[in-house]
Amino acid sequence: MKANVRSTNTIVGWIVAVVATAVYLITMEPTVSFWDCGEFIATSYGLEVGHPPGAPLYTLLAHCLMLLAGSPERLAWWSNALSAVAGGLTAMFLFWTIVRLLNGKRKSESGEREAESGTATANFQFSIFNFQSSILPALVGTFCYVFCDTAWFSAVESEVYSLSMLFSSAIIWAMVRWTQCEDESYAPRWLMLTSLLLGLSVCVHQLSLLTIPALLIIYFTHRKAEIRKWRRESRKRGCRRKLSIINFQFSILLLFFFLIGLTPYLLIPIRAAADPPINMGAPSTAKAFRDYYTRAQYEHAPLLYGRCYNSPVVAFDNDSKPVYAPEMNMFFPRMWKRGPYSDLYYNDWCGRHGKMVNVAGELYYKPSQGDNLIVFAGYQVGYMYLRYLMWNFAGRYNDRQGFGNLQKGQFITGIPFLDRLYLGTSARMPDSMPSAGHNRYFLLPLILGLIGLFASFKQSKKTQHSVSGFPFRKWAWALLTVFLMSSLALAVYLNHPMYEPRERDYAYILSFYIFAIWIAFGAKAIVSFFDRKLSIFNLQFSIFNFLLLFVPLLMAFQNWDDHDRSGRYIARDTARNMLESCDQNALLFTLGDNDTFPLWYMQEVEKCRTDVQVINISLLGSESYACSIARQLAQEDNSKNSIHNISLENFGPYRRMMAIINNYAESRTPHFSHYAKNDHRVAFNRPLQLCGMVYRLPTIRESENPARKFDTVDLDRSCRLMSGLLRWESLDGVYIDETSHGFLRQYWLDVVLVAENLTDAGRAIDAHQILDKTLNAIPLDKMCDPELTYKVSQTYNRCGDAATAQALFVACRKAVDDQLAYYATMSPRMQQYIPYTIDPLRTLREKL
Repeated sequence: MKANVRSTNTIVGWIVAVVATAVYLITMEPTVSFWDCGEFIATSYGLEVGHPPGAPLYTLLAHCLMLLAGSPERLAWWSNALSAVAGGLTAMFLFWTIVRLLNGKRKSESGEREAESGTATANFQFSIFNFQSSILPALVGTFCYVFCDTAWFSAVESEVYSLSMLFSSAIIWAMVRWTQCEDESYAPRWLMLTSLLLGLSVCVHQLSLLTIPALLIIYFTHRKAEIRKWRRESRKRGCRRKLSIINFQFSILLLFFFLIGLTPYLLIPIRAAADPPINMGAPSTAKAFRDYYTRAQYEHAPLLYGRCYNSPVVAFDNDSKPVYAPEMNMFFPRMWKRGPYSDLYYNDWCGRHGKMVNVAGELYYKPSQGDNLIVFAGYQVGYMYLRYLMWNFAGRYNDRQGFGNLQKGQFITGIPFLDRLYLGTSARMPDSMPSAGHNRYFLLPLILGLIGLFASFKQSKKTQHSVSGFPFRKWAWALLTVFLMSSLALAVYLNHPMYEPRERDYAYILSFYIFAIWIAFGAKAIVSFFDRKLSIFNLQFSIFNFLLLFVPLLMAFQNWDDHDRSGRYIARDTARNMLESCDQNALLFTLGDNDTFPLWYMQEVEKCRTDVQVINISLLGSESYACSIARQLAQEDNSKNSIHNISLENFGPYRRMMAIINNYAESRTPHFSHYAKNDHRVAFNRPLQLCGMVYRLPTIRESENPARKFDTVDLDRSCRLMSGLLRWESLDGVYIDETSHGFLRQYWLDVVLVAENLTDAGRAIDAHQILDKTLNAIPLDKMCDPELTYKVSQTYNRCGDAATAQALFVACRKAVDDQLAYYATMSPRMQQYIPYTIDPLRTLREKL
């Protein structure tokens, strides 16, 4: 019977893996996504060096999967599939882990049940009992993790977090197997496997290191029990010395396996020495590799003692790192990051209770320690972690980036009176607002998890429940340790600045994994409770199984629409259109991740417009990146006046940008993305000219030519691009997330600008043509943007198409009225917290 149970659990685990993988593959993005995904796909395809501290094992595995692609367009799909498969296997290990923890008490009970009856009926009852006591709760917990927001998001794109979680889940599962190992001769093998997996996991992401404290608790607790047992069997001193030697030798063996797991990192310096096009940090030497792995190029947040956001720089150390005024230092500094609005942001969270400090004759404001702790508790723990926990197991208001707003990026429950208290309204969102990210779980997963956390300690204390001799209370503490390390301790380490450029919930995914285990414990506690209270077994079996399985099914139903990326090509189309907008052999300057990494993907993987040299201005501050760009330009340039021969040492990023532009003023035309163009430090004595989706810097000869009228819009080229070469995949059935919306909206604004200029130039037909093409490619009803709809309607009206203009005008007015009616359900006090949302709508309504 015991073997049958294990076989059943194994088979169900593999079925879980297949189902989870299938869900992720069905909803997976077929090509490149925004943020770091383009860089990961490009570096994996060419075995290049991505941003520190690198992910060499991820790079190797993704590269191997890409070998299965039949065409360049399918390479991204196979890279994304790595995350989907890793997510499915993570679910499998999670299921096996939960089942083994829940079955720890079943050994005697199964024997009693089998002894009572040898009939088929008894076996069937035991199968039902096994399903009720372990498989059902494990399925509930596992699929709550599979369908939770963060895990699903990471499993459908080329990022390291899904694969990192596979290793973390396998490490926890291996330690469970070690504590349950019945054959002592096999027990060391599980420890060696754990050590190897830990080393390999570091080559993907350092997230799994957060499991080490819990592993140590399990290891030393289990070894202590073994040593006590051994001492009872032998009291000889020589035997004790022999045991110590064996332990020391075994520790060396574990270290050896961990080092073996780190060997994929050899890929980094080997490939860096080849100087590939993407060579972040150029870690080909020992010092460069050390700086690369320790992320020396990034600004490190102080942890226990250090500067505050107002600390002035008083000197620079030998490594050119700033030295801050010691008078401004504080303990446990949480308000450390300086930015354009730091003072406003921090004061908004904690008030202003500090004091003025004299530094070299000047007064600087230093926040109080109390304000510092308020920011830690309210912002870093509450807003930057508990909000994410609620996203995953309570509900989510929308997927808009949160900057402390009342509604953008907030959590929701689906319970009206709670939502009214926290968000100001529980009314149904109108169709004109993006509602796919509006997910409500009614607190059910959260309640199950809290019940499971309480039950795990209560049961272990009451019954001394053990997992094959290993006290379950130790596992309860071990799981709590992993949760605290991957939530509270990680929040302390990350020391989130105010505000992050994107949501950081993916950093806490390990804590959500542990919470899913508690959800399973909670489901088990509910099953056990009703098993004692209800005497009608079949009634309990049918009703409560459905109710428990309803929880992950609810999460799947609520999350499917905003996690289904199966038809989304927006990142790829944006990058391709930007490249196609450039002149031959152009220099394309970018600024952020989202307008750089998709370009790397298009050039490195799909080989689109490789004549264009993409240069990220932010990265130009790095000496290694500037030198790499200089070498690439030198290889392509045949003139003697190469930037490779110009010293860029001690130059800032913008001076380096100007040096490159001046050197190639005649041979390579500079172009700028919208992000780069809008940066106030990108300024020239002649205006930039819109060409399709990028801005072109005309040469001095062009701008000073009296025979040619110079304008800020290149009408001929932009019209030709927007009516023909620039294209977008169909958006039918595609959910437009916030990042995609930003790029699509910017393209619409470019089209409006070009159309207005064409109309003023007497080319209304051309203007109407590009408006129609864009309206078919990017329907305004999918944008859920009344202001944009109003602008487009006005442009249609200027082109002479009154019918289309009127239809858009009516749609815009209805959308504004619906949204104002929605916000009117909030009290006037709550409305005061969202002027950034209501005031633009009221202003637009006055125009209508």
